[in-house]
Amino acid sequence: LKLLYRDSICKRTVEKEVELFYYSDAFEVEFPNIFTPNGDGLNEQFTIIDLETVAPYLASANIEIYNRNGQRLFAGDLLQTAWDGTYEGNNVAEAVYFYVLYYEDICGAQKEQNGFLHLQR
Repeated sequence: LKLLYRDSICKRTVEKEVELFYYSDAFEVEFPNIFTPNGDGLNEQFTIIDLETVAPYLASANIEIYNRNGQRLFAGDLLQTAWDGTYEGNNVAEAVYFYVLYYEDICGAQKEQNGFLHLQR
């Protein structure tokens, strides 16, 4: 959006661009349902889909990833890092994992979202 300011006394004009964001209460963070940390350079990390577009709407985004036994394998801030499919430096097995995302949107609302992801090497 471009704003144009006109000074009627000195006849000066100032133009300024402003970026506006549309935000809906129905906003949800999206994740892939599978990722493949196998070294081929594609889908190597589990993170938010289209993070660069979504990040301006998030004040924070912390995720926890668990195996089927309820053991927490990863916890981190998805605005800073992503899960690479390892636990304590070792590759985890191909399996289905559970995630819980705790995030705060730009309006200050705290939300929780969870789901499953498939790790395939």
